[in-house]
Amino acid sequence: MKRDRLSSSAINSLDASLIGFVMAGCIGVGYFAGNWLDGKLGTTYWTPILVIVGVIAGARQMWITVSRIRKSFSDGSFDKLNVSEFRKNETQNAQQRNRAANADSSHRKPRFFHVPPPPEGRGKSTFPADEKDAAFNDQIEELKQLQSEIDQIDKEDESN
Repeated sequence: MKRDRLSSSAINSLDASLIGFVMAGCIGVGYFAGNWLDGKLGTTYWTPILVIVGVIAGARQMWITVSRIRKSFSDGSFDKLNVSEFRKNETQNAQQRNRAANADSSHRKPRFFHVPPPPEGRGKSTFPADEKDAAFNDQIEELKQLQSEIDQIDKEDESN
């Protein structure tokens, strides 16, 4: 049976996520059935009655689902998530995959591009435009001088 293969926490999660759809479905069925009856019988009271019946049916199904989920939590029959055990297993699995990949590299896909090594001079700019553009550097120096002059004027104004 398919339900036996799933863990109880997965089933609880699935049930909880379907509550809204079940509620909307019950109300929708009530609305469309009432609308169809009103059209066939020439009345106007079946739609609201069946919508209310749909709300009650959806609320009942929601109550049953929540009770079943609550019962599985109180019984302890749900799968407890042990995070440290999960991380330990994942780390071991990753290490095994890495060992297997390093042992046999013939199954690796070829790379589409190769990343070049970093440049030798760390302090120097690697962009030719920065080295050649003296006008840009002159403008930066002018802005720095203007900023220092503005800072001096602000200090003088504060002292007065």
